[in-house]
Amino acid sequence: MASTFAVEHRHQAAFKRAPLLLFLLGITLNQTSVIFDINLSIADVFAFLILMLMILTARMSIPLGPTVYFLVLSIVVITMGGFVVPNILPIEQSFTAVLTDYTKLLTSFGYFLLGVNIVRAGQARIVMRSYVFMAVLIGIIGVVGTTFPSLPRLEFMFHWEIRFSGLMNDPNYFALIQLIAMAFLWHDPDIARRFRYPALVILAASVLASGSKTGLLTLLILLMWRGFHTVFSSSNHGRYVSPYRALLIGVAICLPVLVLIVLLDYSMRMSVAASLDQVPTLSRLTPLLLDFETGIEADGSGRDSAWSDALPIIGLFPLAGVGVGTYLGIAAEFSDEPILAHNTYLQIAAEWGLVLSAIFLVWVGILLLRRPAPGTNMSMWHSTRDALLVMLIGSAGISLQNSRVLWLIVGMLLAVHLFSRNRQPIQQHSLTQKVEQ
Repeated sequence: MASTFAVEHRHQAAFKRAPLLLFLLGITLNQTSVIFDINLSIADVFAFLILMLMILTARMSIPLGPTVYFLVLSIVVITMGGFVVPNILPIEQSFTAVLTDYTKLLTSFGYFLLGVNIVRAGQARIVMRSYVFMAVLIGIIGVVGTTFPSLPRLEFMFHWEIRFSGLMNDPNYFALIQLIAMAFLWHDPDIARRFRYPALVILAASVLASGSKTGLLTLLILLMWRGFHTVFSSSNHGRYVSPYRALLIGVAICLPVLVLIVLLDYSMRMSVAASLDQVPTLSRLTPLLLDFETGIEADGSGRDSAWSDALPIIGLFPLAGVGVGTYLGIAAEFSDEPILAHNTYLQIAAEWGLVLSAIFLVWVGILLLRRPAPGTNMSMWHSTRDALLVMLIGSAGISLQNSRVLWLIVGMLLAVHLFSRNRQPIQQHSLTQKVEQ
């Protein structure tokens, strides 16, 4: 078990309202807005309040290893971004940009600690269920608005008037948010099947309504992953009823075959592409059928140019990275329209350096692949593992290094492993209850 240290104070009744804050946190994680070039969310308010209440009224566990890593990372990115890079490269740089980007990183670590502690206290399902509830409601709005465009609809939820983005500022990120809700919902043992299955269909349909290529590919991978997992899981576990198991086995077998047939048969690809073109939102997905490589770049994606710009930036300071607040300034030297890397792995390699980014990715990989000890809340492990898998797949097409939900999930998955031998923390307990480690 990884080492942790704790902040402990007296038990107080003030935290009895924590479930309400956790519920509101889950609801508002479905929303972000760009204000002063910063992605802000109402969830930040509730996250801050919960963290403060944890410190003031409870015993807050802080994983020692990740905390030391974060402190080292902070020193490196601030030193490189604030002092080294601006004095070596002729770029326009302000300390405000460094401070802004570091604040994003610090906020991400706050969500990581939040994820660790809500699982430790047994309150994670409150956040996850409210998150899913809101995602399904938003998904219904998107599916209805896309299917029946003549009906009155909430235009602010549609990007470029056709791509549904919900309460997010980016349709691609919205698609991943919905897929995370699918991962949470899939493994929640207390949600009745009559609610779970329709909700899963709505969430999947809302991904299509976003017109996100990254979302579509991630959805297909998630469906195949769940299908194969069902095929090879032991029937003695009793986690799936027969019709459901049969359906997923069929998906696991038929979906890869169907995709392969469509990709290999030119006339079938053209037929499917023509059908997709009839729906404005889905028309963005047709280039993937016509020419996959071109499709990734088409319709304003700009990923190949963003990726090609990221590589020379990584080469400038490969070991220590360019730090925070400098990436766009350096990218302006390589492109007339500098943008982020549209790839989390390239982005952190450029900003954090290859050494620290490699350590982080190896650690996340171990976290993802490692099976927890016997007696663990397995539904929580499956939920957080699949949600993290969604984010890692989506990271190939979006820069998610500052994603609130990503860091929350990483913290939750770590907590499942940290406290897997002590069953009490991952069962239902008050956040003010002390847990011996």
